[in-house]
Amino acid sequence: MFTYVGLIKLTPEGRENLPKAPEYLDKLTKIVEHEGGHIERMFAMMGPWDFFAIYTFPEVEVAFRALAKIGQLEVVETETFPVEEVDVFLKAFISASSGRHRRATSGWPSSFNRASSSSPRR
Repeated sequence: MFTYVGLIKLTPEGRENLPKAPEYLDKLTKIVEHEGGHIERMFAMMGPWDFFAIYTFPEVEVAFRALAKIGQLEVVETETFPVEEVDVFLKAFISASSGRHRRATSGWPSSFNRASSSSPRR
């Protein structure tokens, strides 16, 4: 399963009908579940975003499909990010940088430079 965090905010239309917010969140939840995902946790929050959700999806394509459908709801806006446990990140980082020499032109491990070499910027 792939894990994502989602920032959710009500649109002006959603805020105009604030008493219906539970219905909007229910629609969002049903979309995620219909596409094979799961909302692990959802929080109300203060600040520019109204809600914070932790989603899991079995495949990246499923996440894209669910989030595209959520994007069609005219009462919420979302911003979603893939996340991973810190120990997985650290293991990957250490694995990628161990035994590698740093390039003189860059402070980054050579593995980072190789990974970014396929991008248009050099």
